Amino acid sequence: MMKFTGNKTMKLLYFMDNGNAFGGAVNTLLLQAILMKKHGHDVIVCFSSTGLQGIINSYRKMCTENGILLFQLPYEISSCTENINVVSMLEDYDIIKNCIQQINPDVIHSVQINYTVELVSRELSIPHIMNIYPSLPAFFSIQYMDVFPRYMLCDSYYWAKTWQNALGLKADCIRTVVDDFKFKESFSSHLVTRFISVGNVCDGKNQLEVIKAVHSLLLSGYE
Repeated sequence: MMKFTGNKTMKLLYFMDNGNAFGGAVNTLLLQAILMKKHGHDVIVCFSSTGLQGIINSYRKMCTENGILLFQLPYEISSCTENINVVSMLEDYDIIKNCIQQINPDVIHSVQINYTVELVSRELSIPHIMNIYPSLPAFFSIQYMDVFPRYMLCDSYYWAKTWQNALGLKADCIRTVVDDFKFKESFSSHLVTRFISVGNVCDGKNQLEVIKAVHSLLLSGYE
């Protein structure tokens, strides 16, 4: 069980995904890393070089502007449990282990399912937190290898409880981090309100509820 008390400065190592496209999960974790940096902790960020065409400038800029060390290592992550690559895990294990030993972080935090980092963290007795979201409903009825982190964060109470109940993880919900809110005086009028829903169109993101809500507002006389 992780217990941190007082004002101890921690060294935090973050493992992202391939970083060649802007994605919600990585952006969320990177914002969390920036917040920890602003609170005085030592923050290091790693992106995967496996199949990488290059880290997009927005990620590099976010790290540079906040004084966060950014580097790359070969490892695979999976957003889908069915895509776990055991061969890659064995090939990358020593590289990841040597890196983590040199950095010697207090906590490791990764996006999606990073099975290589999880197994290394167990060997080195370093807590590893996973940021993960939905899985296919049938997944939890199948017995997989024990490669999942023991700690999990996501921005959904539903999925936090689902993973926790199914696999016995210590899971919690943390919403996307922001520094502050800035509204222009012309943010909205009394007559017209604009809604934006961002994400792939799929059942899990539940855009249908947004459409139903807009329809309900129209029926109630809103423009």
